[in-house]
Amino acid sequence: MSGDQLPQPDPGDLMQVGDGPQLSIERLMAQLVDQAGLILSAQHRLQRLLDANRTIVRQLSLPAILRQIVQSAGETAGAQYAALGVIGSDGLLEEFIHVGMDDTTVAAIGDSPKGRGLLGALIEHPEPIRLPHITDDSRSSGFPPGHPPMATFLGVPIRNRNRVFGNLYLTNRLDGNDFTAEDEELISALAATASIAIENARLYEESRQRQEWLRASGDVSRNLLLSDDTERARRSSRPSMLDSWAARGRPHLAGYWRCALFRS
Repeated sequence: MSGDQLPQPDPGDLMQVGDGPQLSIERLMAQLVDQAGLILSAQHRLQRLLDANRTIVRQLSLPAILRQIVQSAGETAGAQYAALGVIGSDGLLEEFIHVGMDDTTVAAIGDSPKGRGLLGALIEHPEPIRLPHITDDSRSSGFPPGHPPMATFLGVPIRNRNRVFGNLYLTNRLDGNDFTAEDEELISALAATASIAIENARLYEESRQRQEWLRASGDVSRNLLLSDDTERARRSSRPSMLDSWAARGRPHLAGYWRCALFRS
């Protein structure tokens, strides 16, 4: 993961010590504190990524996984808005899960994006895209009326089984800065975990459906066997009933019904 470089000292911060110039103690301490803060921030973000990975892989329901991926991506990158677009067989977005907008804003925007403009560029060329200003990019097609303003952008594909399942879209870093190479690496790592979780959910769903099919087949087989047993019991009861008639002195009824029943 890329980190920020230690800033170069200003000539005014140098003082003569021994044979050459050295950083002043105050300046050196300030830089060490800044660097320690960067290290702590990186550790905090890595911990958030690990926590997000654990939360995602525990899920087995695909809708729950997709929602958790979006939430975790926004938190990990510190983005105001986050979304996941699922790519359909026609190459457009068939599902768009997002966080950060309230219901009123969503209703004002109207239909969900279909994957054109900048979103479509990520579908056609599934490689990460990082921009300081969305509207300055030639691939951007603008925003519909009622859409909140968005500036910085980070898009990362989610690959599953050698194909692109969908894309993660992040906009507006909360601190006002551009998305960094570190953000891109973190979200790419999250996308790799998301791919595994999506595959696990797919396998779980297939297994569940297979179990339901086997259970239903077993129920049908048992019902058929019970029907056969009932029919055999019904047929086996006919001679005893006829014999009873004959024993009660009604042989003509017994003979008549024996012929009728066994012709059926």
